[in-house]
Amino acid sequence: MSDARLSALAMRQRKLRAVGVIPGARALPRVLLIDRYILRQVIGWQAIVVGVVMFLLCVETTPRLLVQIAGIREAPSVLARSLASLMPEYIAIALPIGLFLGTALTFRRLARAGELDVFAASGIGNGRLLMGPAALGLLTCALLVGLRGYVQPAGERELDSIGMAVRTGQFGYSIQPGVSHRLGRDSQLYFARIDGASGRVEDVVLHHRHMVAMANRATLDLSADDHVVVALNDVTAIWGSQSGEPRVLRFRALRLAIPVSERQRPPRQPPRERLDRFSLGQLLDFDPTRDGSAEIDVAMAHASVSARAAAAILCCILPLFGFVHGVPPKRSLAAIGLGVGIIEIILFWRLSALIEDRLAPVAPAAHAFLVVFYALVAFQMMRFQQRAGLGAVEQALIHVMRYGYRGVMVVFGRRKAVN
Repeated sequence: MSDARLSALAMRQRKLRAVGVIPGARALPRVLLIDRYILRQVIGWQAIVVGVVMFLLCVETTPRLLVQIAGIREAPSVLARSLASLMPEYIAIALPIGLFLGTALTFRRLARAGELDVFAASGIGNGRLLMGPAALGLLTCALLVGLRGYVQPAGERELDSIGMAVRTGQFGYSIQPGVSHRLGRDSQLYFARIDGASGRVEDVVLHHRHMVAMANRATLDLSADDHVVVALNDVTAIWGSQSGEPRVLRFRALRLAIPVSERQRPPRQPPRERLDRFSLGQLLDFDPTRDGSAEIDVAMAHASVSARAAAAILCCILPLFGFVHGVPPKRSLAAIGLGVGIIEIILFWRLSALIEDRLAPVAPAAHAFLVVFYALVAFQMMRFQQRAGLGAVEQALIHVMRYGYRGVMVVFGRRKAVN
């Protein structure tokens, strides 16, 4: 075999090694090999980040749920159902963060291993390397449309039904026996124990205005108009009369509706949270007379749609942020960009919620402006990094942090000298 032929084969093997292919094996086209090589790492990091974020959210929520369901029957089942209803919301939060960190950590590893320089020497530009993460961003965008548009509203409605069932005593009562409980402004309830099988309270004493009722057992319920409905069985009731002599009456059953005080009523949901219970189709065809109330109008419904759309479209931009914030400068281990990127995502969500709350009439245009602004920032950082070299954005952040630290030290140093 000629020297030219051997040289050509050696060159081909070096190119295959550069994209992670084992020489001698049947290879995919070079385009697909690059995408597979990068996507495999991005998806791996994204899965890890999504799992960690969801775990942290569950750990943060579980203690509050345990407080609300303390003392009821089937508490583990209710807790599991509540967390399952929250999963769509948690996944919708974790997916964008996972996409950003997955892209950033992948290109950070490639840069530190020198593989980005190998790709650049082979004539493969940064835009070409981002095609795989960009496709993953489009897929994440579609997933968020389904999650936030349809699955999460169903989970919110299921969570509301679980909360109503807990408040109305369908899983038993989370109130402690042997203790006096205030119902409304002028009623007090005492009971000795709770029947675990039926959920009824037993040996009941109810003081309601000028009446004291003693019953063998009773059930408690919460009506839609915020009244505690107490259904007493085998009742002996004592009333005060105008003559001063108490009147004693016996009832087989006595039912009282006691209004709940403002302090004891469950907090009223703001309009934006109530709109979270509507799917995209319901919001686009929203009719206040049919679906909402006087506090919710068509503009609010369309603002909710635009907020969900903006959160989904953000995922198409996040691979660019992941690339510019993930690549470190040469001979540097700084990772300031990772924290800055997460702050940018959270800031986008906060601004989107603020627009939905305060600028409902112009929310679609405002959300579109916010998305375009983030896209322009991402492309400008890509252009800056293309001109100044890999890691230029991270290096600029390092300089900003350094000058900021010096400014803070100068200010505090002057104050200390004055004091």
